[in-house]
Amino acid sequence: NDFEAQLERSAPQLMLLALYNVTSEDAATRARAFDLICRLTTHLAKSPGFQCHGPLPAWRLLYCSKRAVPVELAAHTRALLRAVPRQCAGLTSGVVNEGINLLTYATPALSAQQRTVVMGLLVHWLSNVQLPLIPERRVTESTSFVFLRLLSTVG
Repeated sequence: NDFEAQLERSAPQLMLLALYNVTSEDAATRARAFDLICRLTTHLAKSPGFQCHGPLPAWRLLYCSKRAVPVELAAHTRALLRAVPRQCAGLTSGVVNEGINLLTYATPALSAQQRTVVMGLLVHWLSNVQLPLIPERRVTESTSFVFLRLLSTVG
């Protein structure tokens, strides 16, 4: 199916965008980001029924509310930001690459606060990254070395 193929290709970029915006103070932005996360996790979670303190759609009102309870919203958002990488691990490579590209090549450059938010999002995804051992010879040609060097330059 063409739609499924397009979704697979754009899912990492969409997920990073949604996770970034789900922390917005604007209720409309936060609600749209939450809806996108719900749709993506429905299609991409490794086990049926994405869970984050229960079924995700049950939390929609919290994310849509203009008067959300700050403590409850913050607690669930933190849990959501940890749950998505665990349950959608197949997106790890794409999300990490999109994040690094955003940190490296964004035009105009991201503000310090935006960089901090993106790095905070990537932290949860980096725990899924499995790097091959760096060989004793030709270290600088190793994919692990190249990745770690790139990561160190954006942080």
